[in-house]
Amino acid sequence: MCSGRMQPGFVFKAFEKGADGVLVSGCHFGDCHYIFGNERAVEQFEKTKVMAANQGLYNGFLAAGLIWSLLISDAEWSKNVALFFLACVLVAGVYGALTASKRIFFVQAVPAILGLLSLLF
Repeated sequence: MCSGRMQPGFVFKAFEKGADGVLVSGCHFGDCHYIFGNERAVEQFEKTKVMAANQGLYNGFLAAGLIWSLLISDAEWSKNVALFFLACVLVAGVYGALTASKRIFFVQAVPAILGLLSLLF
């Protein structure tokens, strides 16, 4: 398959199914069998940088929060840390919804909002 015909959704589907990474390679510039396929691939995947940044941000917040919360024995302090990291995940979800896909709001931000509400009330 020509790299220019590769849709970014294929790459994200691989990550959703648990892939650690995805390699998309194509012809050298000036030597494309489909004339401009490799240039189109670069344009297509430039759009995915924001989505990847959001996913990394989200995963980083979750990992830091989970590790830290495991190390806290004081209940009040543990609740404050949980509130902080849920707020961070909420920020990442809103950022993703504004910059990449509205769906991210429902997948990331809404669960964070529900978690915040459950801790506060």
